[in-house]
Amino acid sequence: MTTGKDLLALGFKSGEWFKDALAHLNAHGLEGAARLAYLDTVKQQNIDAVQLSMR
Repeated sequence: MTTGKDLLALGFKSGEWFKDALAHLNAHGLEGAARLAYLDTVKQQNIDAVQLSMR
């Protein structure tokens, strides 16, 4: 089971997205490389959303 502490330990900053990300990770049992791949996707989506909001 992935927790918020796990995400923080990986260097991610907490935010509103944590709840949904943790739910997805745990519902699908993602670990290791699959977990990191999902988190990279979510991270890029958050970056894109911030960039759009700054326009």
